[in-house]
Amino acid sequence: MASCMVIGAGPAGTLLVSRLLEQRTTSDDLSEGGGPILWISRDEQFGAGAVRLYEDAPANTIAERVKQVFVGERAPLLSRSLYANGSQKIKDIFELAYAPTGGVGSVNVGGMDLRSFHPLKRIADALDLLGDAILEQGADVVQARPRTNISRLTQMHGGLWAAYDDTGERVGVARDVALAVGVQPKPPSVHIDADVIPLTTALSMRQLRHHAAERPISHAVVVGASHSGALAALYLSEVADHVTVLHRSPVKIAINLGDQYGYLHEFTGLKGAAAGFAIEQGWTSIGASLRLVDTTAQHNAIDACCDRLACEFKHARLSNADMPRVSAKARRNVRLIASANNNGDNIVDVLRASHPVPPTHVVHACGFGRSTNDLPELVDVHGKSMKHQDLIWDAVAAEAAGGFPPSQFPAPRGLHGIGIAFPELYRSFYARDGEDVIGVGGFDARAIVLARELMKAKECTIATEF
Repeated sequence: MASCMVIGAGPAGTLLVSRLLEQRTTSDDLSEGGGPILWISRDEQFGAGAVRLYEDAPANTIAERVKQVFVGERAPLLSRSLYANGSQKIKDIFELAYAPTGGVGSVNVGGMDLRSFHPLKRIADALDLLGDAILEQGADVVQARPRTNISRLTQMHGGLWAAYDDTGERVGVARDVALAVGVQPKPPSVHIDADVIPLTTALSMRQLRHHAAERPISHAVVVGASHSGALAALYLSEVADHVTVLHRSPVKIAINLGDQYGYLHEFTGLKGAAAGFAIEQGWTSIGASLRLVDTTAQHNAIDACCDRLACEFKHARLSNADMPRVSAKARRNVRLIASANNNGDNIVDVLRASHPVPPTHVVHACGFGRSTNDLPELVDVHGKSMKHQDLIWDAVAAEAAGGFPPSQFPAPRGLHGIGIAFPELYRSFYARDGEDVIGVGGFDARAIVLARELMKAKECTIATEF
């Protein structure tokens, strides 16, 4: 009886289970690969996961690309079948909801129309539909365990893994386990004595207006100027008297170089409304983003594209008439401050020098990362704790290392990571050190590779009771 265990039922876990089902369906020997997949969720939901918390915020992936992930030619078979069979729910997501909105003409930043990025709710809805379709396959195919928190994974003799919940009860045993959990907003990089506005609130204009109506915002500080930080500043500029944005890394714009070369700064650059706002505010420009390319990297792709991009990017700053949803107020009450060398007490001096009104509110938008507190403890066959670090997928080093990059702690056999907590490290011609691949497209690409690896091991076994 062959199967595996997937811990986590958010975007990465849902896409992985869907791809595992495809591998089982296309397997030539279902008798050895047809056992149930054990799919574990901390709550009742199997699908969108934490994406629901940010559903009002615009996605960082262009709408047409999202559509390809869920219903394109290479999309998961289950969601593609829903679309082909006329499911009205999924058609509403990818036909009605993705039609261009607003009366503003095309506003192009970095080769992408600003109107092409829609709320994360659309992705969350699609993931929930995919999760429902997976569960409808039946318990003999996918054994779902809702409201179950796996607190410990113990390596057993014979290469198996046993999963235990908070009560110490053994939930299941498998030869291969995929962790698709352990994500949280990164902890604050500086301390600011002010009321904290949760990031979930700051990334929802609806929630933020309600918050400001109850507690007026005089001076809001946003820590971080990445995608979430820029969006928080944009929304706060509409409800706060003053907004200060602290940043350490250079602000970059993602630039679409076309099908042949892909994107510059795809996973670290701003897109959509965040990109338009940053350029309009003067935080950065297309030219500045081009100059941030690794000077030791190969520049052939950029050189080939520069002539084509020159006319479009020569005057990067947008005119006021072309900017959708950015008011005149937003253009005069937001300040960007580099804080690379400031931390601790002297950040107060920096803020005091920038504006006479002391901070009344703060939003920490430092990105998302792994939360070891939310990951199960890993215990080897000798009873010693193990590391999670080696579950990060490095596509370049993996080939030479047999699946994982070489490190001080060899990756434990049968244990895999996927999602924001264990991102794929993508190395391109413009960033030799690599960028973490974040987004449904990247998660799905990793899920395809991981599913193939897992289903190749026909000796993989699982039992809910061993």
